[in-house]
Amino acid sequence: MMGEIPSSDGEVAYLDFLNNPFLLPQHLLAAETLAEITTRLEKMKLEKDVVKRDALRTNIDRWLTENYHLIYLHHPERSQSLHSMIKGISENPYGYFDLSKVWIETKPSITS
Repeated sequence: MMGEIPSSDGEVAYLDFLNNPFLLPQHLLAAETLAEITTRLEKMKLEKDVVKRDALRTNIDRWLTENYHLIYLHHPERSQSLHSMIKGISENPYGYFDLSKVWIETKPSITS
């Protein structure tokens, strides 16, 4: 979901994926399934411990896949390459490089 849902936080992206009325789960899943998802997500949102929240999210995902409500068919992998002379550049959570540090110096070089 990262990159497809505008959030660098995995939990927020997951919540948006399952709750957003404009995305496919809200249009394709039965009302009973959506009610069960809502119940499970509320329990996850109320949990203060990060590890327990992650376990609840994993359980929700497992429940969705084991009951064939959600089938993962596509796992996109993005790759980009930079010239080996460019150092210290990192990717943001959306897979893009922060190029703010690689611009060419604006002062003209003096040649003798």
